[in-house]
Amino acid sequence: MDSNEYAYGDSIEHPGADIDRIADKYRDFESNLGAACWWCVGYVQPRQWSDREGLERRNVTLPHQLDVRGVGAILWKAQSFGKDQEVFVTLAKVDPFGREINLLLKAQSPTNWGDGVIEVSYNAIDDHVQILTYTFAQDWKQCGANIPVTFVDGDKFGAKAKADGTVEVYRNGSLIGSCNVSASYPHFANGGYIGLWFLDASNSVADDFGGGTITP
Repeated sequence: MDSNEYAYGDSIEHPGADIDRIADKYRDFESNLGAACWWCVGYVQPRQWSDREGLERRNVTLPHQLDVRGVGAILWKAQSFGKDQEVFVTLAKVDPFGREINLLLKAQSPTNWGDGVIEVSYNAIDDHVQILTYTFAQDWKQCGANIPVTFVDGDKFGAKAKADGTVEVYRNGSLIGSCNVSASYPHFANGGYIGLWFLDASNSVADDFGGGTITP
């Protein structure tokens, strides 16, 4: 199925996904994002994506994709998803020196990850994924051991967060690791927002972002 045929509100097929509720295809027009997300280009609408620093207009340089230029977190604020949810993205280009290529789940605010978030973080330098949680009271906490994996250009990076606290990590639809965050994340049984976060991965290109509520 050609992912470029779909936009917000459509569903796409994704290996390992039960229900895909959104598909942001990064289409051709200028992005509107804040100063913390000046690296984001492509199909990103101000009413659907959010960041903490306000809105700022930038020019598109890659049609249909998101070209990472710096650091920052963005959350899909158009909709909060259920207590069983997923998020995924195609890594069109993996920065081999990227320190963090992150998926965000169950964020408790549509504009501020600091209110609580689950992060599934890929480190391309050391070839592993970590499952982490953040709350103001507990700061960052890693759940379980590092998950060894190497993503290459074109791979799909996905994660699911379930109502019982289980977080699962996927590569191309195959489960590669999991951990239960119920002891470290007080919002584990809640729904929340999904998103992306890149840190020191400015040579990355992302495509076919999606996710939403799933059937357990």
